[in-house]
Amino acid sequence: MTFLEHLDELRTRLIRSLIAIAVGIAVAFPFRTDLYNLLLTPQRMRIQNLFADLIGWLFGSDRGHLFWHYLELWLRSGASELTPFVPNFRSPMEPFTALFKICLIAGFLLASPVVLYQIWAFVVPALKDSERRVVVRLGGLMAIFFFGGVLFAFFVAAPLLLELSANLWRRSEIALQPENLWTFNDYLGFLFQLVLAFGLAFQLPLVMAFLVRLGIVEARFFREKRRYAVFVLLVAAAVITPGDIVPMAMMAAPLLALYELGLLLSALAGRRRALAEAQRLERADVAQPGPL
Repeated sequence: MTFLEHLDELRTRLIRSLIAIAVGIAVAFPFRTDLYNLLLTPQRMRIQNLFADLIGWLFGSDRGHLFWHYLELWLRSGASELTPFVPNFRSPMEPFTALFKICLIAGFLLASPVVLYQIWAFVVPALKDSERRVVVRLGGLMAIFFFGGVLFAFFVAAPLLLELSANLWRRSEIALQPENLWTFNDYLGFLFQLVLAFGLAFQLPLVMAFLVRLGIVEARFFREKRRYAVFVLLVAAAVITPGDIVPMAMMAAPLLALYELGLLLSALAGRRRALAEAQRLERADVAQPGPL
């Protein structure tokens, strides 16, 4: 294909993607109230109560599990009441922009299979069969990890950070306690940035494995730097969730788990690279002509 033909193909794919997004927005519009309530879910959640309910469901009222019973009570006692968040609009146009953002996010999610297919259809002619297999596998893993990060941000990180932020200045020793007059657009922007950040952060194991697979670093490099990585992740969790050990532990645990998973994947990638290098050298030796 010539350069102009590539541009024409790209224009066609973009138009189809935009049409799919527009259809998704139109489909999402009748459900705007349900979407609005769904987006406010992190504001209403109490992570401590969620874990307490899980412990209660697993162990019930069995007196043989006193430790878990006391842990359940301690979690419920530490679940502070989030200051009520009433969405505010500071201008006549903000309700419309909020509605557009809600429908746009939902429409893009509904149209994402079509958009991804258009991207794939544009890229795939330039790939070899082996490259196509790699892209499919890597793309699937990236989507799974990104979706896991989105779920963690929406149901764990966002409720924790909203609770800390809402109650940061709500203390008895403060004479004139400020009110939380957050606008819905500010809240939506915060939620979108958090979801995107954790979706990208959950790519850490794949990045580690990819660097090892390319030979940029060795797998032992990540093992040798584990203590420093643990320290950095704990400090990051403490900075994000100051003042309480429970939110800090809830934030640090998945980050540490991601790094450990990255160690496992990088080790597997290192073995695959070593095997591929050995096979390449063997083929080179076979192809090399012997002495006359």
